[in-house]
Amino acid sequence: MPRFFQKLYRTRDDIPVNFEDLITSNSSINKLNEIVLKMREYCNEWMNFINNNGDSEIYLKNQDEIDQCKKLLFEFEDEIKSFELGIYSLSKDKNLMRAFNLTNKVFKEVSQEKYTGWRLFQIIFIVRMFPALYNREMPSNDQRAKEIIESSLYADVLWFPTGGGKTEAYLGTILTTLFYDRLRGKEKGVSAWLRFPLRMLSKNQLDRVAKILIVAEKFRLADENLSGKGMPFSIGFFAGGGNTDNFVKKKTKEDALANEITKMNKMLIHKCPSCNEPLSFLFNDSQWRYVHKCNNEDCFVKNKMNGNVPIFITDSEVYRFVPSVICGTVDKTAIAGRYREFSQLFGQVQGRCERHGYFSDKCIVGRYDEFGSCNVTASKSTNEIMKVKSQFYDPVPTLFIQDELHLLKDELGSLSSHNEGYLMELAKTYCKSPDHIPKIIAATATIEAYEKHIKHLYMRTPRKYPSMGYKSGESFYATSTPERKRRLYIGLLPHSKSQEEVISRAVYLYQKEIANISTNPEIYFKKIGLTNLSDLVDIIGDYDLTTVYVNNKSMGYDINRRLNELEDLKLRTEFLTGENDMEKIIKVIDQIESERESSIGNKLNVLNATSLISHGVDLDRINNFFMAGMPSKQSEYIQASSRAARSNVGLVFVSFKATNLKERSQYQYFIENHKFLDQLVDPVPINRMAVKAVEKSFSSILCSLLLGIHSGINKEVLDKCGKVDKYISNRNAYEKSVHDEILEQLFNIYGCNTEFFPLATREKLKVFIKNLYQEKWNLLELVLQQHISKIKKY
Repeated sequence: MPRFFQKLYRTRDDIPVNFEDLITSNSSINKLNEIVLKMREYCNEWMNFINNNGDSEIYLKNQDEIDQCKKLLFEFEDEIKSFELGIYSLSKDKNLMRAFNLTNKVFKEVSQEKYTGWRLFQIIFIVRMFPALYNREMPSNDQRAKEIIESSLYADVLWFPTGGGKTEAYLGTILTTLFYDRLRGKEKGVSAWLRFPLRMLSKNQLDRVAKILIVAEKFRLADENLSGKGMPFSIGFFAGGGNTDNFVKKKTKEDALANEITKMNKMLIHKCPSCNEPLSFLFNDSQWRYVHKCNNEDCFVKNKMNGNVPIFITDSEVYRFVPSVICGTVDKTAIAGRYREFSQLFGQVQGRCERHGYFSDKCIVGRYDEFGSCNVTASKSTNEIMKVKSQFYDPVPTLFIQDELHLLKDELGSLSSHNEGYLMELAKTYCKSPDHIPKIIAATATIEAYEKHIKHLYMRTPRKYPSMGYKSGESFYATSTPERKRRLYIGLLPHSKSQEEVISRAVYLYQKEIANISTNPEIYFKKIGLTNLSDLVDIIGDYDLTTVYVNNKSMGYDINRRLNELEDLKLRTEFLTGENDMEKIIKVIDQIESERESSIGNKLNVLNATSLISHGVDLDRINNFFMAGMPSKQSEYIQASSRAARSNVGLVFVSFKATNLKERSQYQYFIENHKFLDQLVDPVPINRMAVKAVEKSFSSILCSLLLGIHSGINKEVLDKCGKVDKYISNRNAYEKSVHDEILEQLFNIYGCNTEFFPLATREKLKVFIKNLYQEKWNLLELVLQQHISKIKKY
């Protein structure tokens, strides 16, 4: 059987960046400048490498190789310049420096000495984002204003192998943004919007964000410049539908609180992010919201936050309380075409109910949750409306962060690009200044042709980070030296057995050996080379859970059946698919995390899953991974197999399908395939200008414009044909054509006014959009005429 042992590509540890060195302004500048010097030294080494046509290990054979090496050097030099610009921004803004210092204090406490500082690529990335924050309050006469604004408008792509620490990098950026927003006067409203392509990702990352934000709130309350200023840091889970409720009827509430099982199913987090004790689940009838409550008398959440974990889990709660950080799925943005309240995430409120929070026309609880239960309405006075809106200083979110960028492809990518266009149109409409639109950060571990992907998705100039080095497996940020093993890939091509049978047998043999070791540890621990029996027990705790990846559900059910029918080995199994509700997924993940110290007979032995598990599942106990066939895409294979060996050396066993020509070829070139995994990733297919995609999203985008922007101008929701007709007629009487205004907004959203795409394509799409718009307007007039005819008839 072919096998390949993947080397561990890890951050360099010869340039430590401790949190302790970044908690005062002077030490921060000194440490960051020290990193700049190291970057310059590496740059000089690189130049010497080029001038000498290589070194004793690598020889640059021709001019093409020299030119390619120079191109990578120029990318690294640009990173140095952008890092220096971040340091400049930090030195010019005392509030930004204070926010950065507080962020490092938070991470120092959160780490609990498991780690003492940032990985090199993380800290440089965070500092490179500071111009986008400084730009929000930058004096107009700043000598580097042009550079600051230009840096702010990039879409930054954070690329690093899975398990390398991308999440901590953007969490550090989010935390600095939260503190900075409070210090500069933004006391409420959304600071960061974190989006994921899959609900599994959004739930998994929600726990990590919650832990960070609770500690951040602790430091906020203790800081004399922040205590008493603004709302507590909070999280909104914005996924809706099958994940959490959009709105909460009385019956929905009663069903959720019926018993402990229904409560557990409705909860998003089950343990307190601060003390790790079990949470209780309640309903606050006064505020009409679900509450995750900590009852530990010694916990910060109990003592300083009334026991309420600051998390909002329904759409209604997110709209009404406008949390600091939104964490949800990317497809949720499509709901903008259904509710005017979506624009409240950009500070566009018209009133505030003392019990239930902010609203647009009428209290959301009385309008959507429990109809008629609250009748508070917004004033029609412009002064009163502006008074409520003024509570949201700089109302547009500072950060838009997209994780797992490569999953936004095909139809999902095209439709998402249109929704992103609408979000930018909202931002440009309501921002303080044309340059104060959200900073876009996109994280991924597998990406090819990212330039095209970013331009189609965001209509922004892309900037990838970190750059590669001048030697394979080596860069300024990370290294593979000295060599350490990470994952052992083993391939098998069965000819007379089905994949279900092969994988079931392999899992059986593996679990049989685990059972033997657990039953007779004294026989094995000396053979392995251990001196302490307890060390073997710890090792088994990391390797006794087997994960099986299947490409279709029928195969998964068959493998589960085979494993459950074993007579000499009783295995506990679970099967997760995209059809499972969020409650089931959360339950299984929590079970895996809590069982490490349990005895072997009381643990989950086998987790069987479809592609649901291939993104965002960061569990230390997944260290042996069995794959029943290859995924269709190389990027999916990288992501799926990377679930194993996040913290320990791991095994990935792949059974190839003999009747599939592609899989037979992958087996034949198994070693070569794994040597060049990243280079074999396919470009992401996406086209925001595709006519069919535009046709599919047009009605939603048009409704979003009417609800999110024009309803604000009208001071009343445009949710009926008659209201829209009256609004357009009234505005046309004393202003420019509203039709022209809407068409221009549509052109902006779909990319007709950007130079990223060919002129002929843009002009052709303009004509198509005009025809679609006219078609929708003709339909609206027809509906109005029919309605008027009915009225006259009666």
